[in-house]
Amino acid sequence: MRYALLALLLPAVAAAGEGNGAEKLFRQVEKKISAAKALRVVADIKGSAKGTEVSFHVELTLADGNKARVKMKGEVKKDGKSEQIGADLISDGTNLRMVETTSSKEKEEKTPEGLSRNLTLLLGRVGVLRGLRTGTGGKKGAKPLDLEKLLRMKGFKMGEPTKVNGRDARVLHYQATIAGANIEDEKKVKTTLYVDAKSLLPLKRVLVVEKEEGRLTETYTEFTLNPKLDAKLFELSK
Repeated sequence: MRYALLALLLPAVAAAGEGNGAEKLFRQVEKKISAAKALRVVADIKGSAKGTEVSFHVELTLADGNKARVKMKGEVKKDGKSEQIGADLISDGTNLRMVETTSSKEKEEKTPEGLSRNLTLLLGRVGVLRGLRTGTGGKKGAKPLDLEKLLRMKGFKMGEPTKVNGRDARVLHYQATIAGANIEDEKKVKTTLYVDAKSLLPLKRVLVVEKEEGRLTETYTEFTLNPKLDAKLFELSK
């Protein structure tokens, strides 16, 4: 009887250990990214939701002191029609300017408090596109983001090791819940993160947003921590 009971318990123990190991690995990745004083990420992004397909190329650079530079260009396809879109975001640490490069529309405002650090943390948890949408979408004069309340993580599981663009990758599955004004506005995002087995930096991320039938795949062609940066990169042109 004792051995039969042990046999029944083993799968549960293994599953619990798997969850702990998966979260531990995720926290290692998150800590490594959030500890950086600067980072540069280049990503190719493809997504689809309710008959709409999108593809983007994004170059994102962040540095301490609320400095940020994002260049984005891509294409949106819907109902057989295609539209080219692009945006350029620059923060010099004090002011933030956003320009729609395809229409030349421009707006400038004060840089939100904690912008670069918030985007760094969001990047580690939910990727480039969802991170930019969450980290830069606040209303003017809004309180600084409390990311621990805004973004909840759970359900960590390990996936089977694989390769991404020829590099050995460890695979993590988890759910990120992005808070809304009420529970109906919450976004539950099932996430699969592929990290380099040696550097523990992201190689790829797949996000599936429940209720929206949305799927987003981000492939990182560059993920560099503490790169050497030209100070002019964050200058706002006059």
